[in-house]
Amino acid sequence: MKCKLMIVSHGYGGSAKDLSNTFCPYAATYDLIIIFPQVMGGWDSDGNGPTGKLSNTKNGIYGIFFRHLIEQVAKPIDRSTFDYKRPE
Repeated sequence: MKCKLMIVSHGYGGSAKDLSNTFCPYAATYDLIIIFPQVMGGWDSDGNGPTGKLSNTKNGIYGIFFRHLIEQVAKPIDRSTFDYKRPE
């Protein structure tokens, strides 16, 4: 089974929680899995992040982070041990 995945990153001064209020209604409507990674500050978009000009390349810190995030989400889940209930 294939699903659609959306990763929403916030800018400086924003938060994953704020964005989730905007995007979550679309998840059910469009059958999406949406991930909202939270960072201190914001996701660098000008290429001057922690690894300099490489921050926004596939081998930079953000490219590696998002690639690993997608790989983890794509792994099969053992349904006998996974609890789908939302934590309180």
